[in-house]
Amino acid sequence: VAQCLQLVNARVEIMDACDFVLEIVRTTEVLNAMPNLDYQSCSV
Repeated sequence: VAQCLQLVNARVEIMDACDFVLEIVRTTEVLNAMPNLDYQSCSV
């Protein structure tokens, strides 16, 4: 059970990090000039 909780916590941290990055992407016009970035990589 402890290992399972650790995995869940790690996943939550990853999702939070993705949300943080996506917020930066949404609010940064400069990144609009970089179409090669894979924004979908966070929806794994």
